[in-house]
Amino acid sequence: MAFIKLNNIGKIYSTEGTLAIGIRNVNLEFDIGEFVTITGPSGSGKTTLLNIISGLDTYEEGELLVEGEPTSHYIQKDWEKYREDYISFVFQDYKIIESFTVYENIELALMNIRDPKERRKRTLEIINKVGLTKFMKSKGSKLSGGQKQRTVIARALAKESPVILADEPTGNLDSETSKEIVELLKEISKDRLVIVVTHSFDLFEDYATRNIRIANGAVEADDALRQKDAPTEVKKCESSNAKDDLKNSIILGIHKFFAKPKLAFFMTIIMIIGLVGLIFATAYFGFALKDQKTYVFTHIEGRVVISRTDGKSVTSADLNTLRIDLHADSCCLYDDLYDTIYYFNNGKHSLPDGYFKTSYDGKISKGRLPENDNEVFLSIPAYAKDEYGELGQIKTIYRTSYVVVGYRYYYDNMKSAQIVLTNEGFNRLTKSYYFERMSTQLVNAAYQTVYPTIQVDSTLSGNEVIVESNLQTPDYYHVGDDVTLRVSSNSLSKEETLQIKNIKLIDNDAYTYNVYISSEKANLLFTELAPTMHKQASLFFETDEDAQDVLPTLREKGYNGIVSNTTYVNSSAAVLNLVGRIGYIILWIVIVLFLALFIRLVFSRALAADKSDVAIFRSMGIKRAVIKKSMYTQVSISSLISIIVAIAFCLAMYLSPASEFLPFLPWWSYIVILCGVAFIVMRTARSFNKKIFGQSVRKNMGRGK
Repeated sequence: MAFIKLNNIGKIYSTEGTLAIGIRNVNLEFDIGEFVTITGPSGSGKTTLLNIISGLDTYEEGELLVEGEPTSHYIQKDWEKYREDYISFVFQDYKIIESFTVYENIELALMNIRDPKERRKRTLEIINKVGLTKFMKSKGSKLSGGQKQRTVIARALAKESPVILADEPTGNLDSETSKEIVELLKEISKDRLVIVVTHSFDLFEDYATRNIRIANGAVEADDALRQKDAPTEVKKCESSNAKDDLKNSIILGIHKFFAKPKLAFFMTIIMIIGLVGLIFATAYFGFALKDQKTYVFTHIEGRVVISRTDGKSVTSADLNTLRIDLHADSCCLYDDLYDTIYYFNNGKHSLPDGYFKTSYDGKISKGRLPENDNEVFLSIPAYAKDEYGELGQIKTIYRTSYVVVGYRYYYDNMKSAQIVLTNEGFNRLTKSYYFERMSTQLVNAAYQTVYPTIQVDSTLSGNEVIVESNLQTPDYYHVGDDVTLRVSSNSLSKEETLQIKNIKLIDNDAYTYNVYISSEKANLLFTELAPTMHKQASLFFETDEDAQDVLPTLREKGYNGIVSNTTYVNSSAAVLNLVGRIGYIILWIVIVLFLALFIRLVFSRALAADKSDVAIFRSMGIKRAVIKKSMYTQVSISSLISIIVAIAFCLAMYLSPASEFLPFLPWWSYIVILCGVAFIVMRTARSFNKKIFGQSVRKNMGRGK
């Protein structure tokens, strides 16, 4: 029984609606030990016959039998298995992997050897056998025609397949090199089937055991030239297992990625641009996806804001009674600062909205929490670390000085800053806050008047006062003079006679001054005037649920109560806000789709550059699974590098002052974006694999760019 048998084989080509016969009614048999030449004029069907024997192309008529088994039912997957087991191919135009070295090209055929040391040893032996030792590290694109042909013959030798098919192996070589190639092919035909298509029969005449002449797509002659070697048992190429296939696919993918540095760089840059673009787009428009709540008061867990139903101010006695009766943890009579937004501005970068707190249980990045009434702890975004992060700095808040004793840095620049004070420090700042809102006049004996802001100086006592005076009004006040301090708040006004203890000269053209009074005098003025400006207070419980539970009791006692987690909706603003959010979401979707399509398109074009290489892999009989997974490995390397660079870039942005303008994204957003991009890339690779493996090898040859 012949090893390969062709029964009435016919091949028909269709080009732009025109049918052409490649070969017709071909009946041939081939056995191991034969050295067969196929000759004939150009276009007679020689290469077509060789492509059908190798499974690189299909046939439409007849039957091709391999070891007596028909192949007419084969699909592309079956032909690949056939080439893996039996075929090595030497092409006229070499079909060398141009981006691989000689060593890598030949090693491809030895992927079934599990031991790396044995694989290397065998590769070096074959390289030496074909005389390419000096060029083993040279890329295919740098070799001469003869060196390329030696490389592909060495690749065929390395595979040790029972069938070697050669299409014009000497067509582009000089006479001396051609003779060496012919002798090499003859040597390996002793225990294999070698079939050579050639126009130069005279080169093979002394070696071939048989010559087949093709004319007009049909066999014109089949002449035996000499006795063939006795046929031996057909040995399939050794096949690797699934574990080795995975390992080989990773190795091949790594080789492919680094063999084409320009293409790898291009793919990686495109991926980085896409990733950074998606991150920035999501950062800038992602807020529209969030559930934006507007609180009536600043939300502090367990806080309930109260006011009297009769409209009168809440007194300290009222609040203490409620605290005891309702078992509240604590209370605050003048709670305005809790609902006050403070804006830090150090001249370079503004911090996000700052909120005042008297408790803190989060992380401490530097220093400690405040212990005295003149100390403050700041929770601020990391980009402001260089400007605000020095311990011992003096921060002036509502004209009251505090020493910074600790910091917490965070990376979410959309998160509000926190200004943490002791209870005493909070009360101290509350007085400054109220005095700044009061109407204040300072009048001397000559009725000359300025409009300062009241500050407290603990070194003063009784009616003593220190006056700030700028250079424009140096003669208004003198040490020892009596002055009148008039302070008004809503409907109430107070007037105090004070004696100047000292004068501070300041260079200030804006007519803004301070007067410093004793703690005793400040407490007196605050106690009498503040209630007219403030009619609410706060009670604090352990949880919002506890705060909610006391509301009925508060109503019974004549108080209104609102838990600080209460939100409100402005109907007209809500409609505009909804329209704006929808617009932002649509814009975000458009940008995401554009970037996704951009990445997919570019990766598709980049992968198309590998078409011819993939076709060569397939012609060599490298497993389909190995080739496919190598493609995934190749794009995965590009993706991994891109992800590292993109994340490093974003981290650098968040750590730099520029992050003030880049909205923060939580960690899970990065995972979603990275998974989305990985899905696009892998889907592109899958589509490429599906398309290319759905076609015959011949159709893919020479199409990579």
